[in-house]
Amino acid sequence: QPDAPEAWCQLAATLITASRGIASVLEKGDCFDAARQAVERALAIDPGHGASLLQSGQFHTMMAYRNGDDPARGEGLLERAAADTRLTRRQRAEIAFYRGIAARARRRARRQGALRRVADDRPVVQGGDDRADGVSARRWTPRSSTTSCRRS
Repeated sequence: QPDAPEAWCQLAATLITASRGIASVLEKGDCFDAARQAVERALAIDPGHGASLLQSGQFHTMMAYRNGDDPARGEGLLERAAADTRLTRRQRAEIAFYRGIAARARRRARRQGALRRVADDRPVVQGGDDRADGVSARRWTPRSSTTSCRRS
């Protein structure tokens, strides 16, 4: 049925399941793209369709987790999905699971940001032409003088 969000949502789930049996990364990507389009179609029919919001939230949350991005978009979709009273117990459990993944993604993104800031704060000492190609090597030393670890 072209006007039933459940049918589009089921098509998306079937495409994602089918992608697991495909070896080619490009073909897997085609399955995920088609699944994303099916979910978008379901949400165009019913913007509050919980199962479709859940699928979209899962997708965006996992993308954020894998890429080290902010999971806010996925969390928002999961929040909207949770408001749908038509969801099953299993779907509600999936929302809880993906909220946990979103929290892990947020912690990972914060940790990566902190590590970048620490790396940016390290003093860089320019060395002489000590490499064979004549290019100056960059060296850093920790700010604390109590440590004996030095890298050159």
